[in-house]
Amino acid sequence: MKANAQSNAASSAQPVAQPGDPLIVIGALAPDNTLPLSVLHDGLAVRVPRWIRVDQGDQLEIRLDGYTLYTLVVDAPAAIGDFVDWTVPAQSLPQEGRHEMDYLITASSGFQFGTEPTPILINRTPPIYDNIPVPPRFPEEVIANGITAQYLALHDDQVLVEVPAYLGMQAGDRLHGFWAASQALLPVPVSASDIARGWIALVIPGDLIRATGDGRHTLHYHLTSRAGFDGKHSQIATVQVSLAS
Repeated sequence: MKANAQSNAASSAQPVAQPGDPLIVIGALAPDNTLPLSVLHDGLAVRVPRWIRVDQGDQLEIRLDGYTLYTLVVDAPAAIGDFVDWTVPAQSLPQEGRHEMDYLITASSGFQFGTEPTPILINRTPPIYDNIPVPPRFPEEVIANGITAQYLALHDDQVLVEVPAYLGMQAGDRLHGFWAASQALLPVPVSASDIARGWIALVIPGDLIRATGDGRHTLHYHLTSRAGFDGKHSQIATVQVSLAS
């Protein structure tokens, strides 16, 4: 397959490759090059640095797990800039698992050279393997007595709810809580400290509790994986709000 290079001056917003560097994957999440949902949907941009001596007839192959996805035959060496960019089409990306990408240069003389492979990780699995999460846990005092004006006054005008650790929990996942069925709470990014302590803090602010008024209210949540895949909504927890009494 003969193709033209997409070559540009190095951009400060993107990684800068040096001759002989491994292939760079753009938009992958550190530290393990997890491909986010946006990349899996739009395709994976990759970058190959200009090799030391570019001659007419040189051939570049970009490979995934040893299989050639793209071939560029150099027509005009002067047209090759500091790097060659190409996007792996979304339909060419594997469904799941750990994979490796690299490139191979075949010089016009027939000499071949390549680099160390660049690992990528594709994880399309939603949190908890798409099972339904357990309900959030209200404080014992709230379970026993409900949410009262006195409780809010003594607890920084908020209720702190615990979401237990879950299977496959990763830093970078996101927790989305919903009060009174549809009132979205601020999303919570999962941190390494959350994993260490075994639960995530979900805050219901006093202003929102007052806005929804007295009565029996619900709380539930769903999780979004680090790669951007949404899980199922959790089981529901209910609590009595008695601000007027």
